Amino acid sequence: MTELGLGRDLRSNGYLTALKVAVLALVLLTIYNVSSFSASAESAVNRSFSAEAEVELYSLADTLADPDEFIRFRESKKSVSTLGEFYNGLSTSRELTFLSAFDQPLPISDFRGGEKFDVNTEMGLDPRGEYTDPMTGDYVRDVKAFQMNRATYDFYRLQVEDGSEIGWESVDYGSGTIPVLLGHDYVGIYEIGALLGTNYYSVEMDLTVVGFLEKDSSIFYKGEMNTFLDDYVVVPYPHSLEPATDDNLYFQGILYFAMINGDLVAERSMTAADVINKIGTVAAASGFDEYTLLNVPTYLVQYRQMRQLIVDNASLLVIFGLALSICVLLVTLALSYLLTRKRLPRYVTSWVVGRRLADIRRQNSLITAAEYGVLGAIVLVAVSRLPNWSFSSLTLVILIAGGLFVGDAILQWRLITGELGKNSRLAGGYR
Repeated sequence: MTELGLGRDLRSNGYLTALKVAVLALVLLTIYNVSSFSASAESAVNRSFSAEAEVELYSLADTLADPDEFIRFRESKKSVSTLGEFYNGLSTSRELTFLSAFDQPLPISDFRGGEKFDVNTEMGLDPRGEYTDPMTGDYVRDVKAFQMNRATYDFYRLQVEDGSEIGWESVDYGSGTIPVLLGHDYVGIYEIGALLGTNYYSVEMDLTVVGFLEKDSSIFYKGEMNTFLDDYVVVPYPHSLEPATDDNLYFQGILYFAMINGDLVAERSMTAADVINKIGTVAAASGFDEYTLLNVPTYLVQYRQMRQLIVDNASLLVIFGLALSICVLLVTLALSYLLTRKRLPRYVTSWVVGRRLADIRRQNSLITAAEYGVLGAIVLVAVSRLPNWSFSSLTLVILIAGGLFVGDAILQWRLITGELGKNSRLAGGYR
């Protein structure tokens, strides 16, 4: 009986089979990349570039530039308390949203990470490396860190990938422990529950890791739309500021000044005069008026440009991916047809000498299944090595591959049945 096995088919048609598998792998990986990029682009637009984030941004800063005046203010419990009330008034305003964020590095003791987390690398300088903190005596490294309030966290739609969100209402600096989030690059270096000792504005604190941010989390900061937080420690500001006390005046003075320097979010329907009037009301109620307000025009410009860039690139990639997929599928169809035509002489011979049609079809299906099995293995290995992992995109590719397998098998069956039909008189009809 004529041999129809895989071994003989590979010897006869190995190069065409390899070409077919390679072409199909190309189209499936193209579909995967287009799908995953489109999904990530849509997520970026919805998360960081949603319509509700198209607002006016104003920068708020104190005007205590004179060193002597600044020191006098910091040494006055009453003055520092007015600063705290000013922040509280801004953070509870219904018309404005106050985004308080500051990229103050932190000296972390016995730091497990390497030089990429050193604050000097961000500024293009040689990493300072680890050194002995003269205040605490601990062996520390100055690492990149962002302090921010909840409004900033929510406005930029930051989310935790692993662990839990910060309990903003319960953040209490007086306890000596602050829950923090680490950027995605810290995964594998620290774990949930780890303690990071630091000297935070002259006070020794324990930072407790409660979660890790999603990869590529970013905020708008100092004119940069995408200030990525992957290699940062994110420290939450307290929910509200208490009146200054004699025991904590030095610490509160530093903290409160850091917290009032930020950005004010206003609806685009509000004029600059409206914003100034709202802040003036808060200033009058608190007793603090040493501030200035600057419009940040770069925010809206960069926001719109980056949003459109993402949308345009996603659309172009989808169009390119569809065009390439159609072309490659046509080539695959031609290769499948050619392979079946090359196998037909063996199938006809087997048919004529008495082999059943069902057996021939089954053997051909096994060959096709082997082709798609190799294809699946190649695609899975390739996808596992790509940086843009997406379960939904992989599921889509698997479904498409399954559909191609069924369609390919049916096409080949029809070709085989048609060819054997021409020879049915030699074999006495179908069996």
